[in-house]
Amino acid sequence: MDLDGAALRPQVPAVRPAGGGLPPFAVGYVELPEGVRVAAVLDGDLDAIRIGAPYRIEATGGVPRATAIGEA
Repeated sequence: MDLDGAALRPQVPAVRPAGGGLPPFAVGYVELPEGVRVAAVLDGDLDAIRIGAPYRIEATGGVPRATAIGEA
C-alpha cells in the first residue's frame, strides 16, 4: 500500500537512545486522506519532522513506515 498526501500528526519527540543502542528514530501518527490515523516509523531527517507535513506511508512486514513527500 502506498498512500500519498497523508499528513503527519506526531505525538511524541524522536527517540534518541543512549550510546551503543538502536539508531535514533521517530514514531508518529500519519493521518490518511480518509481521516484514518496510522502509527508509523518516520523515516528521514529527524530534525525536519513537522506537524502537517505530507508523508507517504507504506505497509511493511512489520510496522508501517512513512517518508516525507519530497525526500528520497
